[in-house]
Amino acid sequence: METVQPKPNRPTTEQKDTTMSKFSNAALRLTAGALILDAGVKKLKADEGTYAFLQQMAATGVPAVSKLDAATFGKLISGAETALGATLLTPFIPARLAGAGLTAFAANLMTMYFRNPDMHDATFRPTQDGQQLANNIVLLGAGLALLGSKK
Repeated sequence: METVQPKPNRPTTEQKDTTMSKFSNAALRLTAGALILDAGVKKLKADEGTYAFLQQMAATGVPAVSKLDAATFGKLISGAETALGATLLTPFIPARLAGAGLTAFAANLMTMYFRNPDMHDATFRPTQDGQQLANNIVLLGAGLALLGSKK
């Protein structure tokens, strides 16, 4: 009688899916988090003219921000971006929570794109001025992907 040798321990499909999910979440969080953290830190040192420009752009998507003074708006937006970037880069914060923050942030960026007719043509294709803002749709996709993760 022949003895059957047990197969070496191999990861199950579920274990492979979990590993891949963790890797893809880490990739999304690392890239988006580093980008947003850098933008927030740079804005901390901006002058009031820069804050006024950013506030004017933001007001096209969220009109209520025009009620703030430029310096207050600048400090709030730089603090929010810095906090969101740090949240995305912190591994023990659940992916869904980080994804919720990223989705909200990116959705607000996209409102600036859609509500400002100078940013796109009649079919919503970006104009030269709107190209950089339109690229934020990638952040929206990353946020939605994190929201849909299992953990």
